[in-house]
Amino acid sequence: MKNMTKKKKLSNKEKKSIRRENERKRQNLFVERNKKSSIEPSTNMSVSQRKKKSIIEQSKKMSVENTISYSYGCEVVNENDLPEFVNNFLLESGLNKVIKVPRRKRGMTSSGKRRHCHPNVELLVDNTGGKRMVGYEINMNEFQGIRFFDLLFHSVWMTPENKLVDVTEKDIPSSLHGEDVQYFIPVSTEDILLRDINHISSKNEKNEYQMGLFPEPMRKTTKKPSLEDLFVTHKGVGDMNGKDWKKGGCFTEPSISTGKYLPSVYEPPQKLISI
Repeated sequence: MKNMTKKKKLSNKEKKSIRRENERKRQNLFVERNKKSSIEPSTNMSVSQRKKKSIIEQSKKMSVENTISYSYGCEVVNENDLPEFVNNFLLESGLNKVIKVPRRKRGMTSSGKRRHCHPNVELLVDNTGGKRMVGYEINMNEFQGIRFFDLLFHSVWMTPENKLVDVTEKDIPSSLHGEDVQYFIPVSTEDILLRDINHISSKNEKNEYQMGLFPEPMRKTTKKPSLEDLFVTHKGVGDMNGKDWKKGGCFTEPSISTGKYLPSVYEPPQKLISI
C-alpha cells in the first residue's frame, strides 16, 4: 500500500506571509529589470528621453503594485475620500496611489521653512541621510461654492528607514486632509521637475485646468493633463530655483534627540546658533 502524504493545510497567517514574499520577489525583479533598462544604451533616444521613459514605466508599475513597499510606511488614502478629478487623473496617468504622509508636530523635522520643501529635504539628506522623494501634494480649498484642487510639485523626506515624512511647514491647512498629514503622490527619487496642476470645479461652470512650472505663469487648458505633459526631465530643481537652490533649506527648531540645530548653508539666523 502506497504511503499517502497528507497535504498540510496552511493557516491564514501562513498564506499571508507567502503572498507578501511573492510580492517582494516581484518587486525585486522589477527593480533589477528597471536598473538594466536604465543603463542600456539606445541610439534612438536621448539621455533625457530614456530617463523620462524609465520614470514613467516605474510610476505605472507603482500604480499597479501598490504594496506596503511602495506606500513607504504610510496609509493609502481611500478613493472615496478623494475628489473625482484626482481619481480620474491617477487612473489616466498611471501614477501611484495617494498616501498620507505624516507631518511631525515637534522637533527639527516639524520646522522646515515654508515654500522651500526641496532645499529643506536636501539639507536633511546631506546631513542625516535618506533620500528626497518628489511627487505631488494634493490640496483642496473652497470659496463661494467653487472648489479649487491643487496638485503641486513637492518634496518629502525619505528617512534612512525608507519611511516618508513631510518636513515643511504649510501656509494654510488644506480642507481635504487637515494639519496632521499631507496627501501625496510619490513619483521618483531622481532630480526631476513636475509641472503644477490646478483644477477648478463648480456646479455652474465647466471644469477648467491650469498647468505650469513655477515661477512661470499657469496656462489654461481644457485638455486633461497626461503623465507625459507633467514631466520636465531635461531639467532639475537647480534649473528652476538657481544653481544655489540648496542654500534655501532652513529649520527653526532643534533636534529632539541632540538638542542641536541643523545648520543652514546660509548664515543661520541668530536663534539657530547652538549654545
